[in-house]
Amino acid sequence: MTDNEVKICSDFQAMFSVEPRKEQLEALSLIEEALKAHNVVLLNAPTGCGKSLIAVKALIDEGGGFLVASNRALQDQYENDPMLKNLVCVLKGKVNYPCPYRIDFYHKTHEGKYSDPEEIAKLTCASANFERDCVSCKKTVSYTCPYLEAKNDARNSVLSGNVAVINPAIVRYLEYIFPELSGRNLIVFDEAHSLESMYRLFETKNILSKKIFKILKEYNAVQTDDPVDFLEDSVPTFYAYLFNEKYNGLIKNRSITDINIIMPLLESLITVCNKAVDVGSYSAAGSDKFSDDKLELQCLISYIEGLHKKFSNYDIKAVYSNFDYSKKINKLECSPVDVRHIHESSFIYGNKQLLMSATIVNDYHDKVLGLDKCEKTYLEVGSSFSPEQFKTIIFCQESGEYTNIENHKRYFAEIIDKLLSKGKGIRDTRGIIHTINKDNLEYLKVVLSDKSYFSRLLFVEDLSNYSEIMKKHSSRTDSVIVSASLTEGIDLKGDLGEFCIVLKVPVPFFDNVIKNKQTLNHRAMDIESGISLSQQVGRVIRTDKDIANIVIIDSRIATMAGVTKYRKYLSRPFNKAILARSLVGNK
Repeated sequence: MTDNEVKICSDFQAMFSVEPRKEQLEALSLIEEALKAHNVVLLNAPTGCGKSLIAVKALIDEGGGFLVASNRALQDQYENDPMLKNLVCVLKGKVNYPCPYRIDFYHKTHEGKYSDPEEIAKLTCASANFERDCVSCKKTVSYTCPYLEAKNDARNSVLSGNVAVINPAIVRYLEYIFPELSGRNLIVFDEAHSLESMYRLFETKNILSKKIFKILKEYNAVQTDDPVDFLEDSVPTFYAYLFNEKYNGLIKNRSITDINIIMPLLESLITVCNKAVDVGSYSAAGSDKFSDDKLELQCLISYIEGLHKKFSNYDIKAVYSNFDYSKKINKLECSPVDVRHIHESSFIYGNKQLLMSATIVNDYHDKVLGLDKCEKTYLEVGSSFSPEQFKTIIFCQESGEYTNIENHKRYFAEIIDKLLSKGKGIRDTRGIIHTINKDNLEYLKVVLSDKSYFSRLLFVEDLSNYSEIMKKHSSRTDSVIVSASLTEGIDLKGDLGEFCIVLKVPVPFFDNVIKNKQTLNHRAMDIESGISLSQQVGRVIRTDKDIANIVIIDSRIATMAGVTKYRKYLSRPFNKAILARSLVGNK
């Protein structure tokens, strides 16, 4: 052990009261040297090696700063880790903090009446009117705003040389939330492989079809009484109605001829951003103050006409109600195809950056985030896991009978039914089922509802009930988490996760986002598939003592095509397990 490694060990033990693992010591030593040479460091470290402690120590060694956790489950992991007590402060989005002003007002207006717990749960700081409610909380002694408290705690944590854990949405507006904390030496991104998708999620704008219909009726632009009929044929129909020259000549040849006329129309069309970040009172360009409506307006106009260079590349999709494609379109969803300009702003809060993940891919994630022009170092830490920890069984989908979506879902349900009823190491243990999408989750909820084991199943509809689900799962001995989205941040080590079922190789949709990524790396589809599969399995293999049954209901992973496409992006132990232990066959 070198003198520097001895010092790292000593500092680590003093900070966390434990000795560093082999992987942690190796990673910290490599990071220290890499940051001396380059501004950007990409660290590929195995699942369960203790990346959270690596991140916190690296930041504190640089004088403290911001750690960006890609999702709420990961933020909870930092918040609940006893070794990080007094070293980190977690600042979540406003939706996670109940607004005392609004809750008190609700109880006063419902005195003697039935109080709806679901309605009260919605009264968060995100639903509050900042000028009225939050300012009232600050000025009135009886109200203490939990969000403002958390924000102050995060500020003090960084100022004292420790760490503030934030989400990617806040990164975009750090300049306004913490103007006095700019120019830190280092900013760290955990689960950096998903950073790009999180940026896109927080920047997505939703345009409700009912709102569009209402305005178009006012302009006599529709001849139907159905609020969504005019959107049914195709998404561009929206533009045909709104921007056709026969409707007042507002826009001709897709260029705005009179911005003073079109702006009020668009303003009334756009609903307040569903995923608005905490200080959504600033323009998309980040320079001038705007109302929430104008923030959305800026993004939409920019998408249509490219008025602002950074926001001209937006994708638009039709979203159907409740995943029932026989129903009408519910809304239009506008999201950025390219997010490189968003990540660029993070350098204000860290002259240097450390991006960590168990599945970060060199020459891919750096390009997706716009870091390919920076001087950077790619580091890889080996895994201490063994192939024997992955008891891998792969079920082959039969041809012919299972060629359409409904038959595939029926096949998935049949396999899961057999596994939960009779599967050794599955029928009486805790684990997780990754449904890949909500459509499959809803199907399983219906078709398995009459089974004797149904009470074991804990369905995670979205991350809003994640904490409650985890408490239930921890208190039982045979519960099964069923989720379409819990692929990161969830820790099911030991007997919390003795099996993992994946319904199929999670191949992404071939949309404009993937097309854009393929211009950066032609293997984008394969990379994303391999990363998702690796993350899903990684929920249950967390330490070198964990052993779990891994079931992938998709034969593609075991074929030669799977070797060259998906498996090259899986961990080496998992790859060896598939090669040595997989049983390929049908039902």
